[in-house]
Parts: sequence; structure tokens; C-alpha cells
Amino acid sequence: MIDPDSGTGIDWTMYARELAAELVAAGDVRDPIWHAVLAGVPRHVLVPRFHLQREDGSWRAVEATDPTYWPGVYANQTLITALIEVRTAAGRQYVPASSSTEPSLMVGMLELLDLREEHRVLEIGTGTGYNCALLSHRLGDRQVYSLDLRPELVELARKRLAAAGYRPTLAARDGAIGFAEHAPYDRIVATCAVPAIPPAWLDQLTPGGLLIADIQGSLYAGNLVLLRGAGGGRATGTFCPGWAGFMPMRHTLAAPDLAPPPRVAEDPAVRPTELGPDLLADPLGMFLAQLHLPAGTVQRMVPRPGEGLVRQLTAPDGSWCELPENGAVVGEAGPVRLWERVEAGVAWWRRAGQPDWPRFAYHAEGASQRIVYDDDAYPASWELDTTEVSPA
Repeated sequence: MIDPDSGTGIDWTMYARELAAELVAAGDVRDPIWHAVLAGVPRHVLVPRFHLQREDGSWRAVEATDPTYWPGVYANQTLITALIEVRTAAGRQYVPASSSTEPSLMVGMLELLDLREEHRVLEIGTGTGYNCALLSHRLGDRQVYSLDLRPELVELARKRLAAAGYRPTLAARDGAIGFAEHAPYDRIVATCAVPAIPPAWLDQLTPGGLLIADIQGSLYAGNLVLLRGAGGGRATGTFCPGWAGFMPMRHTLAAPDLAPPPRVAEDPAVRPTELGPDLLADPLGMFLAQLHLPAGTVQRMVPRPGEGLVRQLTAPDGSWCELPENGAVVGEAGPVRLWERVEAGVAWWRRAGQPDWPRFAYHAEGASQRIVYDDDAYPASWELDTTEVSPA
């Protein structure tokens, strides 16, 4: 344990204890063990700097010398830890590139994993190292393994974790391939979003082991799924209640003014649609809508003078559609009417009575994965494309 005096004369443990007590009072932390873990992990060592967005959209860096830093770094909020510059039609802007997830979500996921002292855990997405520190504090360094794609990020997390008193096993690699040399794992937790469960994770999960990850499709809608391994690369489970989301495992931040993906060069057929921004604000409705789209469909939000943001969908066969965020019309072109697919997905959900997340089961057997709605009146099953998470 590091000294409570942070070097600035501030007792960080006071803030950590307040955070732990707040999450217990809110019902976000139920197990007393996790209360002790939250109170004992120095988040400020792992997040020495974060960014807050001003009302005008600009950002300011917050460090230990800022009076808002200490209550901020120990607040139950997601902290933006890095920004990336992109070019837009309105000029250069900065958008979040990485973050430290809000503690209530982290601990909520870890509680769902029902951890025991003997469990070996693989984390996909080291990030700042804070979640890894929570795991190491709970289980011990030898039980915790963590991966991230960027070597410089992993090395920074390694140094900060060591400064906080933790030395789990870290590696820089594509998280989709897992960490086979230390497998199998009793628990796997992904702090990033994936379009389907990488088969390597299923292979490296013990029979009876638990895996939790954010399944997110082409419209960037999804939720956490909790699976139990059955051996042989098989696992089953359901989506979790509520909603949570992470950045994609291999996220790229494309500037909106770059050339869009190739699409059919023809005038779109323009028609009215009931599916405007309000309806698509529901993550579950949007998630089900995207299950009806062709594999590889890409969504972009593009600023356009006089129209605001325009939602564009483009499929690999060149089909495309555009929907102004402030309008109720859609333009479609190409062999597949993409927005008709979206409308069909939402229409099915409405007919079925808008069932909630836990009603949807997830079945995985290696690269064969599907989402199932088991209902006599409205049975449904959707195959997922695992190409992106099945490295050659």
C-alpha cells in the first residue's frame, strides 16, 4: 500500500473511502469486500490527469494542483484520460480517445463475475490500469493478467500500477487473441466493446468459468453479456439488465470530412420515416435494428450545412442511406434498402412488446454465435459476424 500522503499534503484515502461509501449507499456495491477494495486503491496514481469538457465544447486538463482534481478523480464518473485531434467541416476538434470507466460500472461487472481468491482473471483492455488494480487488490498480482493493444499505454499502466503497489502480468497485443500462454482463466472481463466474442476467449475460459463483455454492433449500440463457459469453446448466457457501454476494442477515430466508404453512385430514393433520433435513442431498439443490417455495415455521423448531423449507413455491396438528425426523411440507394432493414428490426421489437435485455440469450460455439429470443409468439434468432474478432 502506498503512503496515504500523496505528496501534496492530501490524504487520498479520505476520498477513496467516501467513494466506497457512496457506492454502497447507492446500492452499486453489495459485497463488503469490494467496499474495502475501493477504499484501498489509489485511483489518483493511475489517473494523474484527466480532461473536462467546457460548455463551448473545448477541453481543459485537470491535474493534482487543480482544486477540482481530488474530488473529481475519486468521483463516480468516467474520466477522459486522452484526446485525439480530428478534422471536421467546422474545423479541428478534439474527441475522447481513452478513459477510466466510472467505478460503479467496474465494480458492478466484477461483482457479476462472483470472484473468489483462487480465480485467475484475464482482463481485455488495460487502459489506465485502475480496473486491473481493483482486481490485483482483491485477488493478488499472480492471479491477474491484462492486455491492451498499444505498447506505450501498457508500459505507462505498468509503471503506475507498480507505483501504487501492484504488479499483475501485462502484455501489449491484440486482445482478440487472448493470452494463451497463461490460460485457462476462471474469469474473463473486457473493458472494451466487441461485435462478437472472440473465439480465443472461449477457448481460454475454463468450463464453468464466467465471461463478461460489451457486445456492440455496426450502429455502436449494445450492452453487457454474461456468459458461462461449457468447455470446447462453448458458452451461453444472457444480456445484463440496465445498460453499459465501452469504446470498441480496436477503435479508430475517423474524421467526418474524409472520403466516405464506397457506395452506389445513384440518386437516393427519398421517403418519410418514423424512425427519427428520438426512437433511435433507445439502445436496445437500436441494437436489434442493427442485427437486421448486412455484415460490415458502417455508420458515420457527418456534419452538413443547414442540416446539422447526418447519419450515413454504408454496406460492403455499396448500398447506402442518409438520415438527417433533425428530419423525418431518409434517402436510400443500392441493392439493399438499409433503412428498411433498420425499420424492420424496430418493428419486430415493438410487436414483441419491447422485451428488455435479459430476455435475449447469447449462444457461442467458437466462431458460430447467435442471439436468441425464445418466445412462442415472436421467436427470433440472429447470427453474428465473428470475422473481425477471429484473427488468422
